[in-house]
Amino acid sequence: MRTLLPSLAVFGSLAIPACTNAQTNPNPPAKQHCSVQPARVSSDADKAFAAGDASKAEALWTAQLTPTPSPAIYADIIRAQLQQDKLPQALGSAKADVAAFPTDAEPYASIGDVLLRLGQIPEASAAYAKALALNQCSPRAHFGWSRVNALQSHHETEARQLAAAHALAPTDPEITVAWLDGRPAPDRAEPLAAFLATSPILPPETVTRLQTDLATLQLHAFCTPVDPKYNVKLELEPIVWHGPYVRTWGLQTSINGKNLALVELDSAVHGIILNPADAQKAVLHRVGPAPALPTTPYTAIADSLKIGSIEYRNCPVRVASADALANANSVIGLDFFRDKLLHLDYVEQALTLSPLPAPLAGAPIPDGFVPDAERDWTHVYVADSTLLIETLVDKKGPFLFVMGTGMPWSIVSPTVNEAVLKSAKVLDTGLSGTSAQIVKVLPYSYNHAGVPSGNDLHGPTGEFIDISRPVKLPLFRFAKWEFPDRNVYSFSLTPLSHATGIEVGGIFSFNLLSQFSFDLDYRDGLANVVFDQNRRYATRQRDLGGNPY
Repeated sequence: MRTLLPSLAVFGSLAIPACTNAQTNPNPPAKQHCSVQPARVSSDADKAFAAGDASKAEALWTAQLTPTPSPAIYADIIRAQLQQDKLPQALGSAKADVAAFPTDAEPYASIGDVLLRLGQIPEASAAYAKALALNQCSPRAHFGWSRVNALQSHHETEARQLAAAHALAPTDPEITVAWLDGRPAPDRAEPLAAFLATSPILPPETVTRLQTDLATLQLHAFCTPVDPKYNVKLELEPIVWHGPYVRTWGLQTSINGKNLALVELDSAVHGIILNPADAQKAVLHRVGPAPALPTTPYTAIADSLKIGSIEYRNCPVRVASADALANANSVIGLDFFRDKLLHLDYVEQALTLSPLPAPLAGAPIPDGFVPDAERDWTHVYVADSTLLIETLVDKKGPFLFVMGTGMPWSIVSPTVNEAVLKSAKVLDTGLSGTSAQIVKVLPYSYNHAGVPSGNDLHGPTGEFIDISRPVKLPLFRFAKWEFPDRNVYSFSLTPLSHATGIEVGGIFSFNLLSQFSFDLDYRDGLANVVFDQNRRYATRQRDLGGNPY
């Protein structure tokens, strides 16, 4: 997690500086005297929300609107709707909130939250700025502004706004979670334990994640490199499908001295996720009690982890069911190496790690910092562990796409599909896998003539997911390049968007991305995407005549 500045001390009332971006508001208003927001009294709706019944919570909060309408009740309703991924309803509630209370800051903070979840980042930024113009003491507006700046890799403003939000509302659960996540790992365990002891009003999956984080921190599992090398080249090896065809690339990995099958490099996932076979072979230390169901993912500790020539100690890893990984390889996200400058080159078959450039020795990274060598790079949004790149589809958008180096086909969400491509449902695609927090889809089955047969795509609760395919080739424009893609499907990406906190418009495939080389700077939100026709030819030739997907 990104390290943030310490929170402001909370003693009675506070003087919180204006938080609108200096680029959009060069003459911010004077400081305003602010008071600390009191802790809320838990209600039946709060208890339902914390129990995982956001629908019941929404109904209970909605029932309170007629006798006592207020921005606070609207904010609770919107929170429940967002938890259920009811985005049109959440937007409608936010608009009604603004219409009912046009001079209050909180409705604008709420509509900013909805717009941010919809992926409309400039519009969300404007809403938070409006909220802060109305009331500099709004903790939710400060919090929203910190989230926008985190996406833009503006770390100074992110830290300052999150500190202000936490100082103003030290008992707000969502703000506290973000504040705790930003603290240095060695300093996080004690305040996290104290926070969990208060039984915060949060979705059950968030509480489970925090409990796992606490157990991991208490075990001092910080995944420390044995020898922090500054320049390392890791060899990529092909992972094939149907004989000679390269599906993606992987890294030689061993855990606790046990060599695993190639661990697939998948830039759409976070950290290291092992399949059950690799987890059993590695003899891991499970964190917490055994899960109730064999399909429930869990966290474990690897005493020793070696990736190529780099070795780490005491690394948390996640273990997922075989179905969650489409019965394929374990995976590692590029974000595992996010403290380095990354160069991903499929022609050279290498992932190179080098030091991140700094403005001055020991100086903090200022907002909008762009190293000299990265002046021509493309700005990308960084949603915790996920890189999102603005993309036009058939010259419409932009939509936010994930770079999915482990996906054989490009995927577009139903929203993009309906708005741009107008494709139709198909019954025989040959796709198998899951669309959950992990999206993993592989070829499923072919008939005797080699034609795809059947669908076997499931959601997070095992439900079947409909699949569509565009009638015409979509034209993607991202970074400085424009490419058609003949291998595109459409299905729901809602669980991935929910986990990311922003609407994901699509996932680029390995087949598309393998035509480029990439330099990635997670810290500064920058990517260099390079296309070379000769390199593209070399990649295709190595695939021995073409890819069947």
